[in-house]
Amino acid sequence: QQHQQQQHNMYQNGGSHYDGKRSESPTFEDQLGPANDDVPCGCFCAGVHVQCCASNKATGSKKAVKTDKAFVAFVLLELLFFLLFGLFVEYDEFTEANLGAQTGEELRELYPMYQDIHVMIFIGFGFLMTFLRRNAYTAVGYTFLVGVISIQWTILLRGFWSQVFEQEGYTKMSINIESLINADFGAAAVLISFGAVIGKINPTQLIWMTLAELVFYTLNEAILVEEYHITDVGGSMIIHTFGAFFGLAVTRVLTKTVKKDEKDNKPVYHADLFAMIGTVFLWLYWPSFNAALAGDSGNARHRAVVNTILGLCSSTLITFALTKFYHGNRFCMVDVQNATLAGGVALGGSCNLRMYPLGALIVGGLAGFVSVTGYSLLQPHIKHKLRDTCGILNLHGMPGVIGGLASAVFAGMTSEKDYGEFLKGTLFSAAADRTPSEQAGYQLAALATTLCIAIASGLLVGWLLSLPSLFEQVSSENEFTDGVHWEVPEEEITFFDHRAKEHELDEEVRGSYDANHAL
Repeated sequence: QQHQQQQHNMYQNGGSHYDGKRSESPTFEDQLGPANDDVPCGCFCAGVHVQCCASNKATGSKKAVKTDKAFVAFVLLELLFFLLFGLFVEYDEFTEANLGAQTGEELRELYPMYQDIHVMIFIGFGFLMTFLRRNAYTAVGYTFLVGVISIQWTILLRGFWSQVFEQEGYTKMSINIESLINADFGAAAVLISFGAVIGKINPTQLIWMTLAELVFYTLNEAILVEEYHITDVGGSMIIHTFGAFFGLAVTRVLTKTVKKDEKDNKPVYHADLFAMIGTVFLWLYWPSFNAALAGDSGNARHRAVVNTILGLCSSTLITFALTKFYHGNRFCMVDVQNATLAGGVALGGSCNLRMYPLGALIVGGLAGFVSVTGYSLLQPHIKHKLRDTCGILNLHGMPGVIGGLASAVFAGMTSEKDYGEFLKGTLFSAAADRTPSEQAGYQLAALATTLCIAIASGLLVGWLLSLPSLFEQVSSENEFTDGVHWEVPEEEITFFDHRAKEHELDEEVRGSYDANHAL
């Protein structure tokens, strides 16, 4: 505001924007009349690039002030975490200080993979969503925000549901490195859902969506693990399928009307390049995501790494082949950014099983085929009916379902001949009481249960978020832009971007100004 007033006074006193002296030759201002509020900072910018603070009118400063609700929510939420962790969470036996040298074994085993997963959550997911031309701060910043909330809330909820299903009475929740890995998995599910609604919800809505989704996510996980005793170490069903269909249900209810021309819901060259950084980080570290909790029984973790890498390679090659076929002999960056990762999603349900290298290649290639076909052929037809900003149906939804089906197939093919003593009570926790075909049936039941809980809870949460009486809604003018909720320190805005449209300058006037400016 001070900058705006200084520029206004300078203009009223007859001074130039730069040197305080009026130019002897007619200025562009003389031709067009006084400056108006459409120009950033309300000042005459002499046709050159200026650095404009996000507090100016162009970024909607009046609306940006309405962040008080989010501020209060952040503070109260962390105070609530203080209370709950103090009352209900403690170190486990391997984290306590009185066990000496024994405490480092689990950390040395899991921490490298945990770091890989952490990079995927905070860099991979965040940068993958920076493809929108004016929404990169939201993508990276909200990923950071959602991540730290999800980690704390998931730890509490997993401990709660575990005690509910075990029915062994109340005890304090134990926390260790494995708890942190599972907490990152919860954050991944929410970030997948966020990909469907990015640019269309405000911070307060996002907080409540995160808290509500994780209640149902951890409930679904507890049902699948504690009751169905399924194998899904990489989360094809628990993480990807749930996160995708929850997010799709939310966006279906939350955004009832769809504009045919959303000018800011589009990528630009440099934004796509940043998004590709996210893709590369995810691709490189996905084996750790799938293998971290596979365990060492029967070399399951080793198999999970090998199978995931083979699946990713297969989906990547299929993606490059089909994207060129679908787009007139040219590669499409959207396909490459996303569908190349589909193999990692699909292998999550069965990567620890003895599926053989050929099986990993087939599952990964099939996921890549379905994903790139979805982005190239399906997405253009449904985008005006289902506002899936990042295309999570194609990257996480359909490949996650493929992963669930694959886990049923390979679970049904298990035998003691292949796994030996590691099959009973280790690879499948209920294998001692089930035949392979029965285990396959439970894998399919887990997929159906996940779809039902995800869609039903997503519709409920989406309906609540869409109530104007509870949440301020994002207007169509402010969708897919950072300016309302972020300070944008430097924004290069040319004079013509704001003034030429209003005055409808002809080419002669524009050319005359360019010549004078060059001199």
